[in-house]
Amino acid sequence: FASKNRLFAHLRSSECSARTDLGEAQEKTEHVALLVGCDGHLGEEEFRQVLWQGIDAARRVGESGVGRGRSAYAPSSPPPGASFASDARGMAALRLDANCPRVCDVLSLNTEKVEPEEVESWLDRANKSLPPGLRLLGRSQALPGTFHADNSCLRRRYECLLPLRFLVNQRAAEGGAPGDDFGAACLQDSDNEEVSAGLPRKPKHMPRSENGAPEDDLGAPSLQDSDVVDEASVGLPGFKNMPRWGKGVHRCEAVLARFQQLKQVLHNFQGEKRFHNFAEPSLRLTPSEALARRFLYRLRATTTDMGDGESGLVLLSATADALLTGQLRAMAGLAVAVQHDLLPLDFQESALDSEALLRVPALPAGCVYFDGCTYSKQFHWLLQPLMDSQVVQAWRSHVQRRILATTQQSLETWLDKELAADAAAMREALRGRGQADVIGRPLQSPSAQSQAPAAYEKVLRLLREAESSGKWPGISQGRQKVIKDSTLAENGGQGGSFSVGSMPPPLEAPNANLTFPELALAAFELEKALLPDRLPSSTIAINKRAQFLPHVDSGAGAGQGISLIVGLGDYTGGELVVEGVDHDIRYSALEFCGWTQRHWTLPFQGERFSLVWFTPLGCEELPGLKVLGAK
Repeated sequence: FASKNRLFAHLRSSECSARTDLGEAQEKTEHVALLVGCDGHLGEEEFRQVLWQGIDAARRVGESGVGRGRSAYAPSSPPPGASFASDARGMAALRLDANCPRVCDVLSLNTEKVEPEEVESWLDRANKSLPPGLRLLGRSQALPGTFHADNSCLRRRYECLLPLRFLVNQRAAEGGAPGDDFGAACLQDSDNEEVSAGLPRKPKHMPRSENGAPEDDLGAPSLQDSDVVDEASVGLPGFKNMPRWGKGVHRCEAVLARFQQLKQVLHNFQGEKRFHNFAEPSLRLTPSEALARRFLYRLRATTTDMGDGESGLVLLSATADALLTGQLRAMAGLAVAVQHDLLPLDFQESALDSEALLRVPALPAGCVYFDGCTYSKQFHWLLQPLMDSQVVQAWRSHVQRRILATTQQSLETWLDKELAADAAAMREALRGRGQADVIGRPLQSPSAQSQAPAAYEKVLRLLREAESSGKWPGISQGRQKVIKDSTLAENGGQGGSFSVGSMPPPLEAPNANLTFPELALAAFELEKALLPDRLPSSTIAINKRAQFLPHVDSGAGAGQGISLIVGLGDYTGGELVVEGVDHDIRYSALEFCGWTQRHWTLPFQGERFSLVWFTPLGCEELPGLKVLGAK
């Protein structure tokens, strides 16, 4: 061809195979969102692989004609630009519970363009190839390329379905013993108006929720009669034979007081809080970690009878930026324990506090599902009609009914046989920890200055001199994050912390080596006296009157070996807690792994110093005694 223009003109007009190949290479694509529902029968990896196969079926991959030349998404790779709203920035701590059902997850991807009149056929082809527990519920029109199902998501909604008797303890409200027969489905007001949780359940005029569904005045989306599917569509044998979930409740002031308490518990969770104690225990979060801070926009309770007029059920709906794995089950579990008088209301305050790691009750797995999400207006108005469709409403009903059928036994066993013993252990864990406002005794100030053991006398004297010298160094930004603010000198307290010895290259040796040379040398010699067979440490953290929050060592402490700690001075309380186990370290040295084990200080009264010997990664050849020039 004489020129490129003539070549391309030939390719456009010729009937040769080159033209066909070019047409396939230039097949139009669009950026769309798919609404995905899953009832929880698949694990995460299998869920995605099966879904890609269903999308390939819709795309007619491998078929002659329109699908010719299209590469399969499964099993080699996901679709281009694929992202789920439930991914929550890809953070492991924000993943859904294992096998968590999805009512309306959003998947964004780039795929072949489909004309509007062909969308239903495209979805039908996908769903025919998918198992019954996995559905594509809708496909959007073309969206702006900036839309990202995960990164563009503003809020995510999670829901938990429970028998109402879990949260309405009628017997306890009327003076009976916790664990006795509880109240259930609905209350009858004096004017015969049906109410839920002490408030109207289905008023005539209802505000609209984020997804357009009506809300009751507790703020959670209410289920409509049209949401219900018949038992045959559920596909679960024996569903009709499930017993009722409770007995009738009579309206009384005591019962209404329980509802008010429930509202208070749910309200206390809202806003930005530290939810480290509410995450799946295997995550081992500490309050200083950014992921532990979650913003809960709304946590509301509403009742539903699932359309049968008999089953007293409560739906907990949480709207947040993203929840930690297991967080909603733990929040609901704590609410149940408080409502049954198994834990005091103030336990919630302690569990949300940054000063301790506590175990909280959590519902058994399987009762929480991912309900949906909210986007900014530029995207949400395009997706909302799909999210509010009858198809999505019917799928929500299917997921809820499946949860009822599969979790009934485990929930009943947890409430009737396990919760009381677990709650008793949780109450005991607080005793004696200085939290007099919750449970336990108030701390007593030390009565008089006591004589330190001979091995500690010199170091204690030098510590006191350093404190009174006015030369105590300011605290580093990293260490400041893991110490209770009110105890620090920078915030009006008396606490402080600095290091002596060596630092890993390229960091320079601490200035305190020159400010307090005698103290630094005496502290390293104390380690040798306490544990002669221990390899000499390179570094010491010297602390005074500082209450450390739960943390694992980082910064210069990252990669360190086994730490050694001891407390000095006249104080009461102040035990070191390592992974939930208390240790009295006053003149009693303790070895632990500060890099991997979560540890913190219990409240104390009086003068408390502590020394922590450790060797950061890179300082193995720089023992403190050598750096300080000891003979």
